[in-house]
Amino acid sequence: MIVIGIDPGLATVGFGVIRTENGNITPISYGCIRTSANKQTPERLLEIFNEITSLLEKIQSRCYLSRKNYFSVRMSLMD
Repeated sequence: MIVIGIDPGLATVGFGVIRTENGNITPISYGCIRTSANKQTPERLLEIFNEITSLLEKIQSRCYLSRKNYFSVRMSLMD
């Protein structure tokens, strides 16, 4: 089975692709998709979408994993 893991973000999206077979794990591909802070958010999201779509087309996987983003706000900033 081929598994794709994605670490989401707006500036940098990490990804890794592995193959599992007979208890063995083999790395296939890994890397980052980086977007420019000079671009507007919709442009950055489109760039990420296009890169992820291209990756998924190349690697026919049946399992996708994504890390959940957690955001926090410093309570001192809320006063």
